[in-house]
Amino acid sequence: MNRFLPFLLLLVLTARADPPGQPGPILVAGENDAAWKPLFTALAGKGAIVSQFTERRWFSIRKKPIELAGEMRLAPGHGLSLHYLPPQESTMIVDEHGLLLRDAGGQAHEVPPDPRAGAVIASLLPILRFDQADLMKTFVVHAAREGDDWRLDFVPRDAALGRLLGSVIVIGAGDAIQWLEFHRTATQRVEIAIRDTRTGVTFTPADLQRYFR
Repeated sequence: MNRFLPFLLLLVLTARADPPGQPGPILVAGENDAAWKPLFTALAGKGAIVSQFTERRWFSIRKKPIELAGEMRLAPGHGLSLHYLPPQESTMIVDEHGLLLRDAGGQAHEVPPDPRAGAVIASLLPILRFDQADLMKTFVVHAAREGDDWRLDFVPRDAALGRLLGSVIVIGAGDAIQWLEFHRTATQRVEIAIRDTRTGVTFTPADLQRYFR
């Protein structure tokens, strides 16, 4: 189950920017967070999205990362869908009900409930929505900006959640997220880059049936 957790945060991504290289100051509600509210509002208001993504998974037992590619769909009210392309074709759906895996033949496999996974999904849903108030309750948020480029580091406040999830880095420019990094340990991380993002997409009933639950 844990190998799927880093992918719950995929959002509106394009290509990697030239971001600040280190975490910025901690955001404190009512003190220094006002300048970041427009960005959170813009990210939360993107609506339905379709993107192409490239994913690299690094593990301590491998010298080279596992590389995957696919299509990401985000539909408000339906959740997040990651359609991995051949040779490892499958679809992963993340929503309020949990995690559903669908194989290349369309056969669905509900991931058994896991209290640890449930805690991670519950904590990540605010990031999926980019809800600033909820995020700052669950995570210590570091924010840095250089011109149009910005970087947000999310560190779980709960130590147990931190051991499961690790830290999450979101990088972007303007009002677009461009890069995600997930660090569970010094030798285990995931890097995700997205290109060809389309926002304000209208999903047909057939799309919703195929890519969501």
